[in-house]
Amino acid sequence: MPTFRARLVRSPFFRYLREFRHFKRSLVLGNVFAIIQALSLIPISLFFKRIIDTYIPNGDAVSILWVLFLGLGLWGIHMIAAVLSRYYTLSATKRVTEGLRARLTMKIQQMTLKVHDNQKAADLHSRVILDTERVDIMANALVVHVLVSIIVIVAAAALLTYINARLFLLLFLMLPFYFIIRSAFAPKLKEGHRNFRAEMEKMSSIVSEVIHSIRLVKSFAMEHHEQRRVEERIQKVTHRGVRLFTEAAAFQILLQFVGGMAMLAIFTVGGWMVINRQISVGDVVAFATLTGYFLNPINTLIATTDQVYAGTAALESIYGLFDMYDTEESDHLPGIDVRGQVEFDGASFEYQPGHPVLRDISLVARPGQQVALVGGSGAGKTTLINLILGFYRPVKGRVLIDGQDVAATNLQSLREQIGVVSQDNVLLSGTIRNNILYGKLDATDEEISAAATAANAHDFISALPDGYDSEIGDRGVKLSGGQKQRIAIARAILKNPRILILDEATSALDSESEHAVQEALDRLRRNRTSFIIAHRLSTVQSADEIIVLENGRIVERGTFDELVARKGEFYRFYMLQFSRQSQGAA
Repeated sequence: MPTFRARLVRSPFFRYLREFRHFKRSLVLGNVFAIIQALSLIPISLFFKRIIDTYIPNGDAVSILWVLFLGLGLWGIHMIAAVLSRYYTLSATKRVTEGLRARLTMKIQQMTLKVHDNQKAADLHSRVILDTERVDIMANALVVHVLVSIIVIVAAAALLTYINARLFLLLFLMLPFYFIIRSAFAPKLKEGHRNFRAEMEKMSSIVSEVIHSIRLVKSFAMEHHEQRRVEERIQKVTHRGVRLFTEAAAFQILLQFVGGMAMLAIFTVGGWMVINRQISVGDVVAFATLTGYFLNPINTLIATTDQVYAGTAALESIYGLFDMYDTEESDHLPGIDVRGQVEFDGASFEYQPGHPVLRDISLVARPGQQVALVGGSGAGKTTLINLILGFYRPVKGRVLIDGQDVAATNLQSLREQIGVVSQDNVLLSGTIRNNILYGKLDATDEEISAAATAANAHDFISALPDGYDSEIGDRGVKLSGGQKQRIAIARAILKNPRILILDEATSALDSESEHAVQEALDRLRRNRTSFIIAHRLSTVQSADEIIVLENGRIVERGTFDELVARKGEFYRFYMLQFSRQSQGAA
């Protein structure tokens, strides 16, 4: 069983504190100026005593004026210290938040596709943006407030005792009410923040889903249905929020009530003591002013409970993501200089235990060979190429590139030498140039133009008003399907991969676009090991070997002519497709 110290070190809060170890100077300066800011106004309460008890009775206007100037000087110090305190504090907290966001983004990119398959993108987005923001708010409240509040409380308590110990005892006896209130509200607020955060994530997920699926929503005229879903989730968030923030407001109001009662008691008892000539009016005014400096830091410390609970819940989420071990981190593994041989050695794979998707796959693709994968939906074609890319690892057997196990290879080094063109190519918002450059970031304009020309894309790009600098919209929405495919092919040509994967690259195109894209693909495949997934069997006639998959098994293999002559599963696919084409032509 872990010791207390081990549990403390692994706690999210302690781990977060360690994030500040590189910003000690900023933290120290932030706290120093915060202390100056907090203590600079405390002497003003003693000025009130002197004015009321001495200068006013003696008619000493000059001394009152000097006190005024001194007070203005203290306020000037207070304001300058406040600005510097915020500057140095934010220099630390914002940089820590920046670091957390950067590392979270990298962690998400390093997670395996298996993890991404089970995580909603909106939830991950929430951790990177919303959770880190909650932590940042908590940090700004805690980094300075804890130390400063303690110092101010001690300083104010010493002066209060100096002015009148009996009045301070009365004030001190009211402090337990603060902690009783905190104990009553703390569990509710902690649970409330956790529930509110969960509802916010669900709402964010639905809104993100609607926005990213807007074409589907519009095409099925489902705007009102989706609006009802969003509104239902918003109502739940609102309900949680109203409950949480009402409880938080009640918490604050009760704290203020205790403070108000303390001031009322001080003036009541202090007034009685003035009447009995035990203290002066100036003492009461000075004591009441100092009471604010004594109680406000206590209020601040207790009030930050709300922010601490929100921040702690966020920290648990953030470090929970950091602690996920199912990642692709492979920087420590050896790289590979790919020549192009791909081998499956008895590889099996399953997304869910007991439900195999690939079963004992064994095949070898030699460098430069064209291998076509054919089979019905769910046969395992896309899963097979995902194993080549290292997106998943086989549960049995191996996938070898040039004799090197993919599981023991630096995946970045491997993927830099594999090109992928799929049916639904992802383009990034921005320009055509930037999307082609994704294949090789340091490419020259001449290389970009040559790649686009080889992809049959240069002519349509040049015809656009801004040419290669034309904006393509979100995920290429301003381009046709054929244009997007040709940009994706240009990107792959620029990458110059040794292994090429074509996943239904022409299945969604019209005849004219398919011809242009197929011509570009033929150029791209030359002298590269290629894996081609295609439903249109006419596109795989020139393949060196066709692999026929059924229920995750290889049921046939051979050339196009060999498989047609064999009249097996491939022949059945061929005749079924030929029959449909004949009916369509008729």
